[in-house]
Amino acid sequence: MNHGSSLIISPAKNISGSIRLPGDKSISHRYAMLAAIAEGTTRLENFSTGMDCTSTLNCLRALGCEWEQKDAQENVIEWQLRLNHAHAQRHRGWPAVHE
Repeated sequence: MNHGSSLIISPAKNISGSIRLPGDKSISHRYAMLAAIAEGTTRLENFSTGMDCTSTLNCLRALGCEWEQKDAQENVIEWQLRLNHAHAQRHRGWPAVHE
């Protein structure tokens, strides 16, 4: 009901549906770094599509982490293998890591 410049909104009796929020940038950075040091397969869903998050993924790849984008529609990143120390040493001249 509209009275001049006022609008009266009555409470809804029920509401249904769903909403999908974009990936959070700061959480995506943290998840990517944790995935890089975790063991096993890590699946990051709703990963932020921002350029700085892409940059973080590329930095981790340059350090020897291997990941792939599994589902572009859902922004899913999956880490199959973890930090490859031999790769990092060859490409960065870093000292050997003994496990």
